[in-house]
Amino acid sequence: MFRELRWLKSVRVEVSEELRGWRWDSPPVAPPPLGVRVSVSEVGGGVCETRRDVYLRRVGGVEGRPSRAVKYGAYIHEVFRLSLKRLRRLVEDGVASGWELLQAFDAEGVAKDAAAAAEFEPDVRGVKLARWLAVQVAARVDEVRSRSHVDGDSLAARAVPLWTEYVVDGRPLGLTYVRSDALAYDVVVEVKVGPAA
Repeated sequence: MFRELRWLKSVRVEVSEELRGWRWDSPPVAPPPLGVRVSVSEVGGGVCETRRDVYLRRVGGVEGRPSRAVKYGAYIHEVFRLSLKRLRRLVEDGVASGWELLQAFDAEGVAKDAAAAAEFEPDVRGVKLARWLAVQVAARVDEVRSRSHVDGDSLAARAVPLWTEYVVDGRPLGLTYVRSDALAYDVVVEVKVGPAA
């Protein structure tokens, strides 16, 4: 994937200034009136098709109760975040091989902690996601170790190159602070969740 991204960067195409990116000085991108800033999820999706929930929350100050689907999405995102955080910590603490990493990692514990944080019941899909991430990181640990002798910090940086919950300032676009699910090699990673069962 990164090879393709480098190729795309190498291709230069001239773009007229009026078609280029955001035009900061003119609508529709301008500072929001009354200082009301919305999140990316409120702009791109949301719970209500008419966006009445956004109006009530941002202007009326009314907080709605999260639906089961919203809680499930929060649960899966938390499993993703916690898994990578704990896997990175295990590698930094000196796990010597991918097999040792898989033995030391507790996918069920991650799913349980994520469920508590998201106020959702632990789900088998959360455990599967945590295990899948552990296998990916374990394979990368073995790959990096086979190529060079590195210490725990360097190994963690190369085996788990993701920064989770990376915060970007969205104020120039009239948004709140934007949290990408992860950032890997300057590529934004967004975790998408299917329907809750």
